[in-house]
Amino acid sequence: MVDYGTAARVRNRFGIKGEVAGKTGTTNDNTDGWFIGYTPQLLAGAWVGCENNFIHFSSTANGQGANTGLPIWAYFFQKVYEDKTLGIDPNSTFPIPPNMRSDLYLNYESNVESGAEAEDVGNGGATDYGYPAEDNPYDDQPAPATKPAEKPVQPANPAPKPAQPQQQPATTPQTPKATYPPKPGKGN
Repeated sequence: MVDYGTAARVRNRFGIKGEVAGKTGTTNDNTDGWFIGYTPQLLAGAWVGCENNFIHFSSTANGQGANTGLPIWAYFFQKVYEDKTLGIDPNSTFPIPPNMRSDLYLNYESNVESGAEAEDVGNGGATDYGYPAEDNPYDDQPAPATKPAEKPVQPANPAPKPAQPQQQPATTPQTPKATYPPKPGKGN
């Protein structure tokens, strides 16, 4: 379904109607973005990225699948729907399997008001996920309370300190996250 979430722009930006299902995707550091979408008659996907993580989009706003792969997919489907010789009908519907025709359909979208979500009770402790208490690497017990260190009392009028020459802050050279290997015959 592309009616909600980041894939909703299939409908509101590109105007594709009918039954469409799809999913956007983005990898870490915005290296890859994609969209996989399908209709009752055709499935297609679009991927934008690079095998080398050194090259990636600068932000999720630019690199997410909704901004990279989805527009390619949407333009492709617009062209498919325009070309009547392909026989792809934008009004086709997904068939309902016979064993589902008698199943009860509950429309959960219409009976839950905004703000009626379940209470957030937290994620639980490590022991809730199978770690024995004595081997718990993620001890989530609060640290024992310690008395805060007392501040030394400052005199009301401290003596002025002699002026010292200003020192420049030490700078550390920046090392790149990744580098290209040297070209053959070029050295380092």
